[in-house]
Amino acid sequence: MTATMGSFSKVTNFFRDNVLAPTLLNRPQDDYADLFPDITTFRAEQDFDLITETENKLADRPDVVRGGAVTEADWQAHQDAEGRIMNIQDLKEKIFRGGIDPAIRRELWPFLLCYYPWTSTTKERIAIRKCKEDEYFGMKAQWKTITTDQERRFSLFKERKNLIDKDVVRTDRVHPFFAGDNNVHLDQLFSILMTYAQYNFDLGYVQGMSDILAPILLVMEDEVDAFWCFVGYMDHLKLEQNFDMNQEGMKNQLIQLNTLLQVIEPEFYGFLQSKESSNLFFCFRWLLIHFKREFTFEDIMRLWEVMWTGLPCQNFHLLLCVAILDGEKDTMERKDLDFNDILKHVNELSLKLNVDEILRKGESIYLQLKNSSDLPEALWEIVAQKETGEEESSQASESSIEVIADVE
Repeated sequence: MTATMGSFSKVTNFFRDNVLAPTLLNRPQDDYADLFPDITTFRAEQDFDLITETENKLADRPDVVRGGAVTEADWQAHQDAEGRIMNIQDLKEKIFRGGIDPAIRRELWPFLLCYYPWTSTTKERIAIRKCKEDEYFGMKAQWKTITTDQERRFSLFKERKNLIDKDVVRTDRVHPFFAGDNNVHLDQLFSILMTYAQYNFDLGYVQGMSDILAPILLVMEDEVDAFWCFVGYMDHLKLEQNFDMNQEGMKNQLIQLNTLLQVIEPEFYGFLQSKESSNLFFCFRWLLIHFKREFTFEDIMRLWEVMWTGLPCQNFHLLLCVAILDGEKDTMERKDLDFNDILKHVNELSLKLNVDEILRKGESIYLQLKNSSDLPEALWEIVAQKETGEEESSQASESSIEVIADVE
């Protein structure tokens, strides 16, 4: 117990002194603080037990070939005369293989983010958007009409508003879309996040949400559409769990990543243990905001749309973490990096990673596991394919489905 808590203290101190310092993203130091946990709140059992070793070796990792992005012609070929999306799984596989042409992201992302049902017609989507627009502006009006006198007596509202205001003015200001004074896109970021806090009272706003929203707003270029796509990412694709106050979602993902690394990279895992780094807290930011600060804007948009397909398995983002570590393990071991140096090395990978290489390696690791026998059951529970894939591919919010029924 004492050793474990000492390790937590070392992590906390390093985050404050190094990881939280200004980086290539030009964010002030205090902007980083809330992206990492209070390490001392993670209980001692986070010093994970070793899982039972398998007697059989892992299969070889196969070579993986990526494809080209889904084009306008591909997109049109997957729609019928009324605008319904056909061969959904085939389209998802194409997106997984090569992402989406930037010119049609605005059309496709609402489907991947559960704003529009895949089976809806063009006419039905017009009705859905009108309903969602009314709902959005209704929620926005609720917080916009709170007076200064009300706000003075509404401490939680004032606290969330101040945090959002503070965070928005620091979000991706080096990107042209958000650069400069009096930027309308910053106003839209603020409005969307304030409205989400109204939409999700229990969760409210947590630092890091602006990182998730920024690329969505850039692609959608519309306040209403960006809001509902953001809701889809948070609610339907379960990113909301990353921001829970009790941090259970993050704890579970760190446990799952630990399990994967023990099986896939046992020698490297042993190295991390010897450096008191097997708790994997240096992966916290990767998991919290799905690699947002590790890649360029263009690369993170491609990475996210690949992840949103749900292919090739659940928790593919954890295999991407393993893929990144696989590419860095030789350097860490050769230089015999200690506890602090490992954290510093991982932090300095920001904007230096090759997205295609990471995606290839992540899929290759999945196929390696799939082709192996007698792997621990705990591992398969993490990466097993979803049996309800086709059903989930048509999922949208219940309110959207109700709108379609009203139209019919």
